[in-house]
Amino acid sequence: IQLHSLKLQNNGMERLPWYFPRLRSLKTLNISNNKFRDLPEVVTKIPGLIDLDISFNMISELPDEIRNLQSLERFIIVGNQVSRLPAACSSWNSLRMLDCRRNNISDLSSVSMLPWIEQIHADHNLIHSLDLTFGPSLQSLNTSHNDITLLTTPPDHVTHFVSMVQLDISHAKLSSLDNLALGQLTSLRKLKVDHNSIRSLPDSVGELSQLRSLSCS
Repeated sequence: IQLHSLKLQNNGMERLPWYFPRLRSLKTLNISNNKFRDLPEVVTKIPGLIDLDISFNMISELPDEIRNLQSLERFIIVGNQVSRLPAACSSWNSLRMLDCRRNNISDLSSVSMLPWIEQIHADHNLIHSLDLTFGPSLQSLNTSHNDITLLTTPPDHVTHFVSMVQLDISHAKLSSLDNLALGQLTSLRKLKVDHNSIRSLPDSVGELSQLRSLSCS
């Protein structure tokens, strides 16, 4: 079957048929807003998938077999109960966009250094400490509405910041901004730190020559 795109959202589905992996040409799969409690194993047996949307189900854990999806470029898991992005995700060398909003995720390290990741949407999760060390292609990072109290940046990872254009760390619990971390975000155009407890901005903000929008209300 030469089926390339399959959209099954907004049904009451709880499982997918055993013969699903026979859809070898499938590139786009949307099973959002159903009743899946686990990511169906048959999905991990379609290595050619490029776009996968499993949003608004009741999934609490992603299996290690997810590493099989090596062609994945877009992964959307909004509105589930996922608490951990498995280490297997670190092998996704094609991923460009991850949308994991409204889950229970506390750590982004398994996806932080992916070589082609451009966008990460991780607001409304359980992140407390954010390491701003990301891959060289990251342009937009949204971690708003997390209880972030600490930003960290190893000083020997300067080259990982050249592409970041937008950073949203609003609605967190920051009492200060790391001077070294911000100083390395040399391509930053938009910075949002609204609704924190920050009393002063570090001098490094003045060195962000590309900055066009700063919001700290």
